[in-house]
Amino acid sequence: MCNLYNVTTNQQAIRDFVSIARFREGNLPPSINVHPDRDGPIIRMDTEGERELTMSTWGMPTPEVHLDGKPD
Repeated sequence: MCNLYNVTTNQQAIRDFVSIARFREGNLPPSINVHPDRDGPIIRMDTEGERELTMSTWGMPTPEVHLDGKPD
């Protein structure tokens, strides 16, 4: 997995491309600097089994062996 990605298209194009039924965010501003530990748009299944576009902190969790206390 790469550690950086860009958001360079509008939300309607994203919705059309992946057939998103729900959409939890407002207009997505372009971003050329989405990297781990920053919020970025994701597509996930909601509780009713529909795809939704929402924002989430992007990245991989820290492996337990490297944790000093509580998990991320």
